[in-house]
Amino acid sequence: MSEFMEYNLNELVKHGLRALQKTLLAEQDLTTKNVSIGIVGKDFTIYGDVDVSPFLESLQERPQRKAQPAQPADEAAEKAVEPMEH
Repeated sequence: MSEFMEYNLNELVKHGLRALQKTLLAEQDLTTKNVSIGIVGKDFTIYGDVDVSPFLESLQERPQRKAQPAQPADEAAEKAVEPMEH
């Protein structure tokens, strides 16, 4: 649990999305239609549709995970997602 204290907001969101993705059936994926992200803090913010897209794109798609050698998720996510302001 203490490892999460060192994560930035983007890393925490991606960690949550990866965990959520693992709960889906093999033929399902996370999409902008079935994912919204809520950030609780000083201000409560909900991200949906367009705002969620960069996070979803940073996750490796299921077919790619099987067909290609695994790329560290953090490395792929850092390349694909700009830090979000909060």
